Amino acid sequence: MSIPRLPTPTGARRRVPAMPPARGPDVPPTKATLITAQVFISTMMAFLMTGIFTALPMRFGDGWIAAWMQRFALAWPVAFVLSLGVGPLAFRLAGLAMRAFGRLTFRL
Repeated sequence: MSIPRLPTPTGARRRVPAMPPARGPDVPPTKATLITAQVFISTMMAFLMTGIFTALPMRFGDGWIAAWMQRFALAWPVAFVLSLGVGPLAFRLAGLAMRAFGRLTFRL
């Protein structure tokens, strides 16, 4: 496959930089990528869950944001540690499901 060339203002052709190769489906993500993803996932889930379950009983009353932040500060480290244990299990189960049911494609 050749790299497309675009004309420059002087009429000469210049080379378009190639994109880095995409990871294929058989190339597992690095450990750093998995841990970083778990940081993001556990942060978002703890933030949203504690927000919802603080707002519902307090009905967005006075002090609910302070209570939410206190609950989030307690919940996030627990969620992260648990995600380190549950994450590999979830990836294994996803791999088994993909092998059992074939390649599933979803169109958005």
